Formats: sequence, C-alpha cells, structure tokens
Amino acid sequence: MKTTYTLPLADPQATIDTVGGKGLSLAKMLQAGFPVPGGFHITTAAYRMFVSANGLQAKILIALNGVDVSLPASLETASATIGRFFTESPISTVVF
Repeated sequence: MKTTYTLPLADPQATIDTVGGKGLSLAKMLQAGFPVPGGFHITTAAYRMFVSANGLQAKILIALNGVDVSLPASLETASATIGRFFTESPISTVVF
C-alpha cells in the first residue's frame, strides 16, 4: 500500500488521523459549502516521515521540557525553537 503525503482539501480520506484537526476542519467546511481557498493537505504521514528523517522528536521534547504553561513567554520560546527545527531541516527528495 502506497503512503500518501498530500491530499486534495475535499478528499474523503481527509480524517483526523490522516490530516489532523485543522485539515479535517477545512475538509468539513468545504463539504458544507463554505468558501475555502484552494489548496491541499500535507498528511500526518508526511509529518511523521519528516520528523523521523530529521531526528526532531527528541529535540521537540527537550524544547517542551522547560515550558511552564502559566508563563506565555516560555511557550513562545519553545514555539520559536521548534519552528526553527522545522525550517532548518531539509525535506527528503527520496519520498516526494
């Protein structure tokens, strides 16, 4: 079975498991007839592959370790750090 890394926004395979909560919300909005800009989903399989290929899971957990949810600055710092992990990591051309 081939792994799917992208799906059209209105694809019936767009579920919480395949595209996450935001993706599912967009798919439901389309199905209900709401205006949604064109686009596509990056699947959770693509996310997991990217995180695994770049060894990000441990780094993400370390960044979250020092978060105190009562201190917004700690959340912002962790978010910025995790964001850098993603922007500084290469996308594998083998899969895509």
